[in-house]
Amino acid sequence: ALKKISREREHWARTMFREKAAMDYNSGMYNAYQKGREEARLVIEEKARLALEEKARVIEEKDRVIEENVRENQELRQKLRDAGLE
Repeated sequence: ALKKISREREHWARTMFREKAAMDYNSGMYNAYQKGREEARLVIEEKARLALEEKARVIEEKDRVIEENVRENQELRQKLRDAGLE
């Protein structure tokens, strides 16, 4: 009976060890997964921020060119008026 109890305790201990090892492994995998998701989110956010900044720069440049063209157009109209052609 003592040998049977001893074997059962040994079997129980081995089972608990395997279950703990599996839980530790799964926990590690889950944590790595979560960390990977967070890193990916940060990369995506950074890329989106950079893309928005670039679009803002392009829009500012277009606005600058438009304003310059409007100014040139106004100057040309003034020259035409001064010459009596408009």
